[in-house]
Amino acid sequence: MLPSQMLPVELGSLEALTELLMDQNISLIGYDTISKIPSSIGALVNLECLAIRGAPNLTTLPDSIGMLKSLAELDVSRTGIVELPNSIVNLKSMKVLKMNGSRIQKLPKAIGMLEKLEEIYGECCTQLEMISGDIVRLPFLKILKLTQTRVQNVPKLPQSLVSLCLSSTATKEALEISNLVSLRNLELCFTSSTSIKYFPKVQTYSPCCMLELPRITSIRSYLGCLCYLKELVLHNCKNLRQIGQLPSSLRKLTVQNCILLEVVDLSNLENLLELSLQDRVSDIQGLEHLTLLQCLRVFYCKSTKFSGLERLENLQLLWISHCPFLQRLPDLSNFKILKDFLLWSCPKLVDIQDLDSLESLESLEIGNCSSLQSLPDLSNLKKLKKYWW
Repeated sequence: MLPSQMLPVELGSLEALTELLMDQNISLIGYDTISKIPSSIGALVNLECLAIRGAPNLTTLPDSIGMLKSLAELDVSRTGIVELPNSIVNLKSMKVLKMNGSRIQKLPKAIGMLEKLEEIYGECCTQLEMISGDIVRLPFLKILKLTQTRVQNVPKLPQSLVSLCLSSTATKEALEISNLVSLRNLELCFTSSTSIKYFPKVQTYSPCCMLELPRITSIRSYLGCLCYLKELVLHNCKNLRQIGQLPSSLRKLTVQNCILLEVVDLSNLENLLELSLQDRVSDIQGLEHLTLLQCLRVFYCKSTKFSGLERLENLQLLWISHCPFLQRLPDLSNFKILKDFLLWSCPKLVDIQDLDSLESLESLEIGNCSSLQSLPDLSNLKKLKKYWW
């Protein structure tokens, strides 16, 4: 690399350039020592994409960056940049801003002037502390992804948002998202005692919601207005003890690492197609109502039996693993279209009834079930392709 640790000034003479991509993984040896971008870069009036990635010693961009009138995408991921220059608001053509893994502490104060901005990506922005309230002025912003931040106050966000992913170790005030009526994907992770003031009243699409809220004890208030929710992931909600009735619109439910969770009520989920419980739940209620269910994964459950399992005639995948107290399974003869069956580490299970009746079975894995002495003759399972016992 150049001893001056700066890109050549002559860079600005490449006026026909439309893409300038610089990355630690593909550039010359020494690229990661770069600490300055020449102001001549502002002469690249036809530049549409500028990516400067993996330059930890680069702490600023020149003000001339605001002269790149054609720029549609700016990527400063994994750089040492602390703050974007104010001139960035002159980039009226910019649609995508990426700053993943950067040291940026705040978004531009007048970010609302980037009137065509559609996507902002800031994954693992551990120094980010402030989101300007001006962000609400972005009329076309669809994706906002800011994770592992230190943001304390989340301002009102533009109602055009389709996907919102926020995580912070410092957020204290209630999150206001009731205006996000176009939202389809929502991922929230707050390690502090953050609450959500109002959920948007979504009605016209299939939203997905992932909540990682370690301090919540009840999920009811968080889902009040999401009556059309299709997919829900509850992850790392370590104080959650019970899940009451969830929106009947749900198609997919995943519960992971909710270590105090004891009771799950599924009786209202008649439209559920996929269920994954990966916690030490002792009481699974309403399983018999999930008549449309196609995929069921249950790990680490403390229950001795799964009442109502035999009613799930549409099951195509059934995985049961590390259930130390499970003593018996119901009659499996109703599972006419079951294709994938896994049974693992259930030491008290002594028998599997009608296993030989699963004529659609293609994959069968059984292991570490010490009380299970034998299996029936499976020679009539003509579709079986994978068998482990």
